Amino acid sequence: MLACIACIACAPERASVEVQLVTDYPPGTTFDGVVSTLSPGPAPLSVSAAIDRSYRRPVRVAVFDDLAPGQIRVSVALMLGGTLVQSQPRVTELRAGQTSIVTVAITHDCAGVTCPTDSPAAIACLGGRCTEPTSDADGDGIDDAVDLCPSIADATQDDEDDDGLGDACDPCPPYADGMVVADQDGDGVSDACDPAPMVAGDRITRFEGFGHYVPGSLTLQGTWDFSGGQAITTGMLNQVAVATVPRPDGGGAGTQETVQTHATIDAYFGTSLARPVGVIHELDAMRAGGIVCVFGTNPTNNEVFAIADDMTLSALTAAPTMAPVGASAAFRSTRSGTSYTCESPALTTPLMATSTFASGTPQVGLYARSLSARFDWLLVTTRP
Repeated sequence: MLACIACIACAPERASVEVQLVTDYPPGTTFDGVVSTLSPGPAPLSVSAAIDRSYRRPVRVAVFDDLAPGQIRVSVALMLGGTLVQSQPRVTELRAGQTSIVTVAITHDCAGVTCPTDSPAAIACLGGRCTEPTSDADGDGIDDAVDLCPSIADATQDDEDDDGLGDACDPCPPYADGMVVADQDGDGVSDACDPAPMVAGDRITRFEGFGHYVPGSLTLQGTWDFSGGQAITTGMLNQVAVATVPRPDGGGAGTQETVQTHATIDAYFGTSLARPVGVIHELDAMRAGGIVCVFGTNPTNNEVFAIADDMTLSALTAAPTMAPVGASAAFRSTRSGTSYTCESPALTTPLMATSTFASGTPQVGLYARSLSARFDWLLVTTRP
């Protein structure tokens, strides 16, 4: 009897493994089941795909208990109607008394790619190529299998549109691209963010999603708070609030820039004065001026979209709109030399105007006057 107790006491601890899946395949239409297999290990575990959720973030698909410590191969297969869609393996080391979490990534770009099973250094397909499944190609401390930007260092892993592509590598960070990225001109900026989707040459030079705002990364005037993934200005009567970055060309005349955002009006202050929110070009901090693409109220309390000179508080062009408290709008404002174009889904046709106003050290970014507002993001693109 004592011998049996001694045997139990000295029995080695067992291990467990939790298997997670990340995939850009939409559940239901492209796969309806997930099969997880361990080698060596017990019988495979199968689960039905949850069609009401996204698998672009890790989703637990299996848990295996009572396993012997040591190296183990984990394979996850996507199934549709009992037919294999794609599978990928991972190799991990199980430790006694611990539960290991293994995340397996299965992506469209690895469809049809077969990796050698006898080469531990290239056993899994990531980004369309065979590689070590525990690699960290960009050195940001995030395993390539779950890194939202595996080739661009991005420790925060911010993903404004929650489409599985991190903001640092997304061709259009604020708008989800779906399974196929529409980029008709092939310049790396997808059509939803490209101010000229049929003309190549645009590039993203700055994106701020405010998920992890870094103090000092924007030049601020007025009262600002960064929380809940938004930039929030709590203004007051006649106060101007701006959050800007240097114009990407450093003030040169040859570059065209486009500034985009999405804003919501929370409160107006005062009456019979301009109370707009939007984006600004050519901000001159010393002279407190610039050219703005905005919506809100004008000095006669009419609700308008406008291109305006912020120094003279005069509209260069305007169109009526609805801008009550609580109203939201997306903005896209482009400067090309002295020409300005202001676009929004709330406008039936773009506004266009010209201005020779110029700043010696121009800034571009977010703008508000005599109101409180929330901005969801800031995007700046340029073209030569």
